[in-house]
Amino acid sequence: QADAHPGERAFQLRTELGWVADGQLRLWPVTLEGARQTVIIPMAAPPEQVRFDPRGRILHKLDLDPGETLLRRQLTAAGDVTGRIQAGLVLAAKGSREGIAAIRTACQAEPFWGVRVEWMEALGKAGVDAALETLVERCLLEQDPRVLASVMRAIGRYRDPLVLEAVQARLDLDDLPYQAHAAALEALGAGRDEAPVDLLLEAAGREGFGGIVQAGAFRALAASRLPEALTALEEYVGYGASSNRSRPAAVSALADLGHRQERGARERVTDTLVDLLRDPNRRVAWTAAR
Repeated sequence: QADAHPGERAFQLRTELGWVADGQLRLWPVTLEGARQTVIIPMAAPPEQVRFDPRGRILHKLDLDPGETLLRRQLTAAGDVTGRIQAGLVLAAKGSREGIAAIRTACQAEPFWGVRVEWMEALGKAGVDAALETLVERCLLEQDPRVLASVMRAIGRYRDPLVLEAVQARLDLDDLPYQAHAAALEALGAGRDEAPVDLLLEAAGREGFGGIVQAGAFRALAASRLPEALTALEEYVGYGASSNRSRPAAVSALADLGHRQERGARERVTDTLVDLLRDPNRRVAWTAAR
């Protein structure tokens, strides 16, 4: 079924429905002309995969669920990146243990890093134990620097002792690239009262390459909502107190933490932000304005 754009009187969409039989992709040309339309395709046997516009020729938003059996097969057997991503997104959203187990297994053999990035983000949104278990495993096993940041951002959506244990174990290996290191600190900060505040304060005191990890530490402190975090961020936003590469992140983190404070502390943070509107660094001033 195809839904026309709201307010559109008429439209015509030429595309293809695809299915896999005997390992071969078969295509059936389709012209959609109504807001709701049913297409019937004769088949000699149940398909191995079902695809809509498998060659990616039209701009569309797809909501397709042919069932977990076909999706699990598509997860590894689809010869194109889009097909494997789509299967993983639907399986993660369904949240069944069998579907997420299939993603977990597929991660080990998936040849393209971009597919794993999309799968990690989907697992971060899934919100189920099986997804968390998969992310914990990827946190410890993933080696591609282009994927690691997505793993850390996804696992940071879960507030669980397993997250703190896995992320700290990976940090102890000292092998994370800058963006992933920053995201790992933010995942720790999301642990609230269980966040390792000493580790976050130490990271906040080092600029590092481009201030990337330091900025992540500032955001992690804000996420922790700990009393020590407010004191540290109020110090680091000052002119010269931290690198201008990361100081805008400290300003943003202070604002995020400030609006969660009691009235007196909140007014103090507001005054600090107002003063920063005249900061010599333009990025800091603009961040304070926002």
